[in-house]
Amino acid sequence: MILIFSIESDTSTINVVKWLEYKKADFLVIFPEDIITIDEINISHDFFSIKSKKIYIDEVKSIWFRKWTKEIINVELFTNSYNDKVYNKSLNSELNAISNLLFQMLAKKYWLCNPSVSNLSKIEQYIYAKKNDLEIPYSTVTSKKTILLDLLKNRSIITKSIISTPNFIFEKDHFINYTTLLSEVNNYPDSFMPSLLQEKVEKEIEIRIFYLEKIFFSFAIIPSINDINEVDIRRVSEVNSGRIMKYNLPLKIKKKLTRFMEDINLNTGSIDLLKTENNKYVFLEVNPQGQFEYISNISNSNIDEQIANVLIKNDRK
Repeated sequence: MILIFSIESDTSTINVVKWLEYKKADFLVIFPEDIITIDEINISHDFFSIKSKKIYIDEVKSIWFRKWTKEIINVELFTNSYNDKVYNKSLNSELNAISNLLFQMLAKKYWLCNPSVSNLSKIEQYIYAKKNDLEIPYSTVTSKKTILLDLLKNRSIITKSIISTPNFIFEKDHFINYTTLLSEVNNYPDSFMPSLLQEKVEKEIEIRIFYLEKIFFSFAIIPSINDINEVDIRRVSEVNSGRIMKYNLPLKIKKKLTRFMEDINLNTGSIDLLKTENNKYVFLEVNPQGQFEYISNISNSNIDEQIANVLIKNDRK
């Protein structure tokens, strides 16, 4: 049996499910909200019941950990006190413990993306990237304005989140966490929240890779003249197919990336690289749960079907 842990709005999950249905696979999709109404997790007899279906652990062979959230609870189900954040946090902690129990009971199964490494921070990734001889930008974490000013004397500096931070809505405003080029910093306080600072890499092209069990789906994003200095491709108004093309990574880079992925115990993810004008390949990050739809659509690679095939193959072993 195949299990998929995901959020209900994820397009990739929907597309993979269509292939699983077409191929008549035995599968079940579990959303975070399903944990609230789970019938039973029987630790003594190794089974759980969810969505009115009783599943023994031995039946499960293949699992895709696509997306998940720790903010499971809808407080309205349990209390009329909407402002009780402490109570809300406590309920979510309980439900997360139940989710983790389920993941632990299934720990020895085949996982496409393991929950235990799905939240590896960028700064941890850089340690493993260096270990596997991948180029990384000059990087430091600091909370001091003096250090920032010193760096800016001879470098262009960007800042980005240390972990993959979700978008959020506050009141009526929608906030997105972008990579940002730092310029006017004189009005910064002497101390600030510890932040990741990196030297801006002068790129020739950006390379987006979807990695699936040692297979590389690689594409170059060639910036227009207007976008060449943009440090976050998500700020570009339109990434059109005329500026995206398949890219053949050098074998030595594939080998380094494969060793890196094995080292962090990941068998899938979206990898971002920059290629410089002097032919250096600079590692930026891997997102274990990154998007791949536009890569699949533009290249006609059918990545959704490839994922379904991997899940079915491991289910039938």
